[in-house]
Amino acid sequence: MSGTRAQPTREEQAAVLKESIYLVFATLSVTLAIRAHGDVSAPAALATLAVTLGGTVLAVFTADVLAHTVVHGVMMSRHEFAHAVRTSFGALSSVTLPFVFL
Repeated sequence: MSGTRAQPTREEQAAVLKESIYLVFATLSVTLAIRAHGDVSAPAALATLAVTLGGTVLAVFTADVLAHTVVHGVMMSRHEFAHAVRTSFGALSSVTLPFVFL
């Protein structure tokens, strides 16, 4: 068994893309709201954005786990759980630029 991970399937790639789109829209919304309020310090803006993104990722991950349990009647397998973690938390890389610009 080699140490390399198999290439993601099209379904896995689509799931990561979907989560990335959620996070990009959440980031855009928060960034526009912060800008509209005018006098917001950079640390406050970063904290607001981090809390929003963290909450969004945790909500999406929790929804994936609960939906799987409801639909299948059992908890996720180790492989399914790892996929849910990669999908939800891997999408965070798509929103690094707003942190750089703030």
